[in-house]
Parts: sequence; structure tokens; C-alpha cells
Amino acid sequence: MIKSLKFASQFLLENLLVLTGLVLIIFVGCLVTGVPAGATNLFATYYTLFPLMYPMIVFITSFAWCTNNLNLALSYGCRRRDFFHATQLLILTYILFGWLLNRLLCSITILGSWNNPKLSVLFLLDVPFPLYALFTAALVLVGCALGPLYLRSRLIGSLIMMLIVLIGIGSTTGLLLLADHSNKNWGDLPLLLTVGLAFVCAGSEWYLHRIIHKATVR
Repeated sequence: MIKSLKFASQFLLENLLVLTGLVLIIFVGCLVTGVPAGATNLFATYYTLFPLMYPMIVFITSFAWCTNNLNLALSYGCRRRDFFHATQLLILTYILFGWLLNRLLCSITILGSWNNPKLSVLFLLDVPFPLYALFTAALVLVGCALGPLYLRSRLIGSLIMMLIVLIGIGSTTGLLLLADHSNKNWGDLPLLLTVGLAFVCAGSEWYLHRIIHKATVR
């Protein structure tokens, strides 16, 4: 288990450092270009949509986890069961780190009294932690599963990837349109999303368990 955890920590550290650097660049860019005073530019857009950008970034970075990284881990003597457990730690870390970054970005705008109406979208994306955790977990799990699936069938892997990207774009557009309205009564949408994301997580976990335990060193 120690070998798998060390391997996962190296993979995680690199990605988290990149994400931290991205947040710092966006934050400094906002300060320099006058976003706190109301300027609307590319940095304001990145700052506003970071809660959606983060899951999409970890979704993309997860592609290699159960392909190249799995082969490398097995070649260094990691057990398959331990690698599967390390995958759960990977998901948990991404969830907690993303949630903390989101809370930090929201707190900065409040404590700094940022006067920018465009940032209202940021608070619209501030969903409850259970829903955020499910959403992030689903994207990381699907990203991990897409790697080996793409190696088996490039057509199916590409179609699923395109579908997820289109859903992400559609969700972003819908949230931008809703940002100008004060009514946040979502009806049954949170429940439907929770159930749907839970099914996605369960199906991806089953597929990853199957793939990891049948993996051979290539």
C-alpha cells in the first residue's frame, strides 16, 4: 500500500501545484486589470467560472491514471488492490482541494468587497458540498475510466469525451443565463443531479475495479 500511496502522491502533487499556480495567475491578473473595481475581462471570466474549470481540468488530467500510470505502478511492484485504494484517495484529495479553492475564491470577493456584478455567477456555482463532491468524483472517475476505454475503442472513448464536454458547455451557458435572476429555486434539479451522479460514480467504480484488477504490465 505504501508504494501505491507514494506513487499517487507524486501524481497528485504535480497536478495540485499546476492548479495552485493557475489560481495565483488568475488572482494576480484580476488585481492588475481592475476586476475588483468592476472591470470585465478574461481574468474576470476565469475567476468567475473556476468552480467549473477545476473539475474539467482534473477530468482531463485523470485520463492517464489507469493507463500509463497504472502500468508504471505495476512495473514498480504496486499491487492492484492497493492501486485501486490509492485511486479513492486521489478522488478524495481532488474533492477537498477543489472545495477549499472555491471557498477561498468566494471569501476573497466578500472580504475584499469586490464590486463586480459578473462575479454573481461565482456564488451561483457555490453548490452544497455533497453535490460538489459527487460532481467532482464523477468527472475524475469518468476521466480515469476513459483512458483504458479509449485504448480499447477510440470511437466510444471519443464520443463519451465529446458528450461530457458538450454537457459542460451547456451547463456553463445555462448558469450564465440564470446568473441575472435572483430566483434560485431549482426545484427537483438537485435531487435529479444527485441520483444521476451517484449512478455515474457507481458505474465508473465498477469499471475501474474490473480494469485495475485485470491489468497486466505492458
